[in-house]
Amino acid sequence: MENTFQNKDNTYSNINLLIISLIVLYLSLGVLFKTSINNFPETILELTILLIVSIIIIRVIHLIRMKSLKSIAQTSFVLLFFAYFFGLTSKFQLLLHNEWMDKNLIDVDQSIFGSELSLLLQNYITPYLTEAMMFAYVLYLPLLIFTAVIVYKSAGQKGLTEYLFVLSLTYIFCYIGFILFPVASQMYFMPDKYSVSLKGGLFTYFAEYIRHNLHFRGGSLPSPHCAAATVILWACYKYNRTIFFVILPSVILLYISTVYGRFHYLLDSITGIITGFLAVIIYPFVIKIIDLTKTFFKCVLNPVSVVNSLSE
Repeated sequence: MENTFQNKDNTYSNINLLIISLIVLYLSLGVLFKTSINNFPETILELTILLIVSIIIIRVIHLIRMKSLKSIAQTSFVLLFFAYFFGLTSKFQLLLHNEWMDKNLIDVDQSIFGSELSLLLQNYITPYLTEAMMFAYVLYLPLLIFTAVIVYKSAGQKGLTEYLFVLSLTYIFCYIGFILFPVASQMYFMPDKYSVSLKGGLFTYFAEYIRHNLHFRGGSLPSPHCAAATVILWACYKYNRTIFFVILPSVILLYISTVYGRFHYLLDSITGIITGFLAVIIYPFVIKIIDLTKTFFKCVLNPVSVVNSLSE
């Protein structure tokens, strides 16, 4: 197991260390704030099982020799893990605060626009505009996979590792943000304020299905949609400028759709974009910290081999 995380030949070890660290962090938070978590025993059990399963999956991926298959397995693991963990975060959002902080964001909108922005956008709602917005919102999911393919074709495992690492770091920042500043979002905090319903076609149906079946009260600030979409733009700009300019209009529309569709407040989306850029900027430093940590534990676990390698 040591080699799974420390061997330099294991291309994705840093990404997997981020994932394991996130689970351990939440396990620690669960123990420290157990009185604030509903169904505490079940939550800790779920996290423990997730930790064990993740370690097994990481080990299996490490044993795969075919680069393309290894990359597919790692990408699938990262995307599915963070999608699943997003639901788990719902049990941890009110650890530090006793109530939702939506009013603070609404007050900011009112000071700038005179009302919460999504309420003002009701004046412009049409079925065609709603369908276009929901298309952009739903496009986020296939874009995550599409970008992984583009990056892999352009830069192989090295590029894919960079993309998945920054994406993982972005999601972790978002999940920590849910705890530091819990926001319920409009449809949970003030659903009675809306007088115009969102009607459209197929993509509107998909977006509403996601809202009612995969979303929950909270998970709003920073917006994971906007944060991940920013990472997607960065990765495409770095590895395939043509694709970047092709998807840019859709991503801009995605940013707007988060507010138009009543998924996020304006500040949720802005902080999401900032979070994506922050992850892009600081990820080299995070990698250095991880590498230093791995070196430290390698020295502790194998002091003789380290001394021999240094003498050589």
